[in-house]
Amino acid sequence: ALLSAAGRPGDLEKTWGHRCLIPLCGEPLIVHVLRQLQQSGITTVFIIVRPDSESLIAAVQQAEQLLQLQVEVIQAGDSFKDGNGFYALSLSAAQERLTTCIGCDDLILLSTVDHLFDADILEELVCTELPDSLDVVVLVERDMKELVGLPRSTVNVKLRGDLVDLIGVGLSDPDAIEGGLMTCRPSAIFESLSRLLASQKRQLEGRGRDIDLAHFPFAEVLNDLAQHGRVSSCSVEGRLWLAIETSTELSSAVASPMLKPGNPEVAQLPQLHPPEDVLQQLLPWSPKNFDHPRSGFGGWIYGLQRAPLKMRRSRVDSLESIVIDGSWEPDMMTIGCKEKGDLAQGQPAAETLHGSGSERCMLRIANLCATFLLDVCGGAGAVWGCSECAGLRTAANNAEWRFWSLLTGVLCFGRWMLIETRGHHNHDAEVLAGVLLQVMGSAGAIWGCSEIFGIRANYPLGCQKGSVGSAWAPGFARCENSCSTWRFVCALILVCFCLRWQGLVPQRMGLLLVDLHAGTFVLEVLGGVGAFWGVAEIISFRLGWGDEFYGQESFDEWRLYCIPVFMFCLARWLSRWRIRNIRNAIQQAN
Repeated sequence: ALLSAAGRPGDLEKTWGHRCLIPLCGEPLIVHVLRQLQQSGITTVFIIVRPDSESLIAAVQQAEQLLQLQVEVIQAGDSFKDGNGFYALSLSAAQERLTTCIGCDDLILLSTVDHLFDADILEELVCTELPDSLDVVVLVERDMKELVGLPRSTVNVKLRGDLVDLIGVGLSDPDAIEGGLMTCRPSAIFESLSRLLASQKRQLEGRGRDIDLAHFPFAEVLNDLAQHGRVSSCSVEGRLWLAIETSTELSSAVASPMLKPGNPEVAQLPQLHPPEDVLQQLLPWSPKNFDHPRSGFGGWIYGLQRAPLKMRRSRVDSLESIVIDGSWEPDMMTIGCKEKGDLAQGQPAAETLHGSGSERCMLRIANLCATFLLDVCGGAGAVWGCSECAGLRTAANNAEWRFWSLLTGVLCFGRWMLIETRGHHNHDAEVLAGVLLQVMGSAGAIWGCSEIFGIRANYPLGCQKGSVGSAWAPGFARCENSCSTWRFVCALILVCFCLRWQGLVPQRMGLLLVDLHAGTFVLEVLGGVGAFWGVAEIISFRLGWGDEFYGQESFDEWRLYCIPVFMFCLARWLSRWRIRNIRNAIQQAN
């Protein structure tokens, strides 16, 4: 197998140093990569490194002894110092060594250093025999519906049957994405590399530019071969694989069942960590230490966009995988392991994160209640409240809108069940849920809460002819009708949260704080109370403006019921204050 760790640094390396040394389950990432190769039948690995990679070389040498795997380190040239050079060119550093070790037609497994694969995938590619008509079989993921938030460097693929027709970054309407693993003839790869490098240098010379500026992605090498029908594909077909190219993907990988509990010997290998003050640099208003997630109603991270990245059928508990014992401890990601292992403090991983079994059970119940309220009741309440806010629902057609709101609630319940029981996310469903819960939900929350707090009234003219019984009934004495004003307010809220949902909020400090905390307050606190208030009317437990006493006696009763709901949502929101800061810090670092 051939690996190259000499490509240009990615987003992760700005925070962690070399990505190969990122700790997962107590082991550097490169150890997981080498182990999966050894278990698939690979006996010899060539790894290309930059000249300034002493820590990586030390980790590889120790892992070589532990795994009983022959690993040969190849130094790239001086042009790769300080992160210069590029991946495709780095492969040429192994040309001479590979030529002397294997025959021209022998096959190698070419893999990235930041991807992990199901054992079946590796075994299939290791056992692949290439006919004379092919030079490469590349792994592709055809099912792209659930792949959300892919990095900018994602390589798209267009297929003609199993043959690769076109491959490259930014292709429109792709049939698949490239998975970072392939079986190939090294001679064909090196010949294509030489052709492309010579061609680009000629172009630079013709423009009077420095030929050392030559640069092209490795996808162009594959595309060069694909134009001659020399590249075929091997489909993932539902098997699990992980890419660890961004901070979010790193957090997702921690929760993956693919990662095995750390070997205590390997755990001592050199690892790099983010600068001690990385969060203070990103969030200067944050204290150094952060609350333990179990200190409030936390449990699992609530988010409206929880689809895992390049990883399906695995729960993504991103933030709680790095917030441990009140401090930033990246090397403690052993909590992603499925078996309990001792952490630095000598405590079992699962108990360090969530406390005792009874405490975890209580947190889980609290989390289920919160997500049911926000994700299920919130969906029904958003339709109910927004329909009235938009002037579509009146007393005359309440029954019709009650049906549509209940139908929305049923669909949201199905989505909630799939997420909570199976960790399953559907990309299209998540987009619709984002519109419903984050955009319409914000307007519905303000519309409902304005009624709860008595600052929105909908009395008809001459309302004194009727009665409100013994109710509080603010605005009744003057037959107040402030719906028009609140429609304008809710329209502004709708626009703001639509921009927020699309990620178009300017990342200035003040706006960042508003987005981070005020936005979540509206959705998670006011949204929870507004959902409870709206669903009570949908199922006819609470009366409305067109009912007896203008519904005011019923309003007063349900205002009392809303108090504990408000306190529950508020406590949960406050308990997650610093977790939101950390989440934002990760996004900023990424």
